Amino acid sequence: MRETFKHFIIRVDGKGHAGDGKSFTPPKLAIKVEEYRSGGMNTPVEVGMGTEKMESSFSLASYSEDVLTLFGVTVGNNVPFIVNESLENERGQVIPVAHHMRGIIKEIDPGEHKPGELAEMKVTVGLHYYKLVRNNKVIQEIHPENMIHTIDGKDMLAEQRQALGI
Repeated sequence: MRETFKHFIIRVDGKGHAGDGKSFTPPKLAIKVEEYRSGGMNTPVEVGMGTEKMESSFSLASYSEDVLTLFGVTVGNNVPFIVNESLENERGQVIPVAHHMRGIIKEIDPGEHKPGELAEMKVTVGLHYYKLVRNNKVIQEIHPENMIHTIDGKDMLAEQRQALGI
C-alpha cells in the first residue's frame, strides 16, 4: 500500500523547529564492498566490509542562531537530532516515523540571499549514530563507535563483538 509523507518536524539539540523545516534527507545506507577474485574464480565477487559513512541534511526556512552556534562543536561532542515524520497510507492510517541521529554539523550553506525572500539555510551532518523507528518499532540502529548494527531487532555484530571480547 502506498504511503505519502505528510509532515515533519526537526529538533536540533533538543530545540524544535516546527514550521521551519523545508526539507530533510535521511542518511543513505550503503554497504562498503571490495572486489575479490582468487584462483579458481572466473568472476570477481563483492565482499562486504562494513557500511559507508553516514550523513544527513536538512533545510530550514530561517537563519537559526540555535543551529548556527552548533557549527564547529569540538570532536566527541556530538549534537543530537530528531526528525519526526508522519506518513499516511491509502486507507488514511497515519504511521509515525522517527529518525534519531547524533553527529557533527560539518557544513552550513546559507544559500543566496535575496531581498523580500525567506532566509533559508541547508545543514549537512556527519553522523556518528542513527536509529530509524517506524510505528514504534526499531527498524535500524547503527552506532559504529560501539560496533552496533541492528536490523529489525537482529544484532548483526553480536558475534563479532563477542569474538573481540567487547
